[in-house]
Formats: sequence, C-alpha cells, structure tokens
Amino acid sequence: MSAQIQFLRLLIAKAQRDDVNLLQPGIDFQFWLVKALFITKNGNGRVSQNTARWRLQIMTGLYTSLQELGIIEDHPLLGMGPIPYVELPPRDPPLLPRVDLARVFLTLQSPLMRVVFLLAYEHQWRAPMVWDLKWKDVDLIKAQVRGQYVSDRLLLALQAIAPDGLPLFRKGVDSQPVILFITTTDF
Repeated sequence: MSAQIQFLRLLIAKAQRDDVNLLQPGIDFQFWLVKALFITKNGNGRVSQNTARWRLQIMTGLYTSLQELGIIEDHPLLGMGPIPYVELPPRDPPLLPRVDLARVFLTLQSPLMRVVFLLAYEHQWRAPMVWDLKWKDVDLIKAQVRGQYVSDRLLLALQAIAPDGLPLFRKGVDSQPVILFITTTDF
C-alpha cells in the first residue's frame, strides 16, 4: 500500500474520531489539519516536519482535484500559509555507546541471539516485531527483511540460523517464525 493511501486512511480515521467533515470542513479546519498532519500510524510521537509538508501537498492536490471535478465549491486550503515550524523534543541518548554495543555483540555466541540483538539495536525493532518475524519476510538474496535492507552482520546471522532450503523455502518453512525459542543456553 502506498504511503499516500496510508496517510489518507489515517487522516480519515482521525476526522471520524474528531467529527470533522472533510468535504465540508468548518472554519477551524486548517487549525485541525495542521495538528492532524503530524499524526503517526501508532498514535504516539510525531512525524517529521518534511513529512507533514508532504502530507499537506497531498491534501492540497486532493482538494484541488475535488474542486475541478465539481464535488466541492470552495478549496478549504486556499490562503493557508506554510506549516509552522515545531521544535521536536531531543532524542533520548542511546542506552549504550556504539563501542559497548559492539563489545556485547562480540560476546554473543548464539547466532539466534545475534539476530535478536541486531534487530533490536541496529534496526530499532521492538520485541513484538522480532517475535512476529517469519521466514517469508526474509530475502537473503536481496539482503532485505520486510522490504528493508539490512546490515551485512544481520544478513550473516540470519544465514547462520536459516533452515535448510533457504532462500528457496521448503513448503511450510516460510510461515515459521524466525525466532522459534530462546533457551538459557543461547546466552
């Protein structure tokens, strides 16, 4: 699904929750829209300033098309200035410096633990994403996991735990979790 459609779905859902009519917006619509342009998929945090500007371009184009088709009479975004700059809070410092992370990685003996470690620290995956990873999401030839390119270290760790038949996938293997279980011997 394209990013534009994902954004429009988010915006429509927010409009329904906030009881905003997108075809006949009220007087405070521009104020509401500026806040809505910054929403994220999971609802916590904010998107970047550039993403919000890109989303405003999508909405401007959408309303222009609706006006040209005669679906709406007035363009609700005409006269709207640029999105005001919003200072984002500083990011939390990393839990460990990169040098210490490299030392921890080198001490891990289990390839399975290396995969979990690299997904968590190098690719910033949360625990549910790691546990839900299936072999069908892994493309060892293209060096991608869920369509995202991965580091060489992660690629090597995935190859080390890959079942026989990868990357050609035996029947039934593609739906198996990558992280089946972790025992105390993995540490």
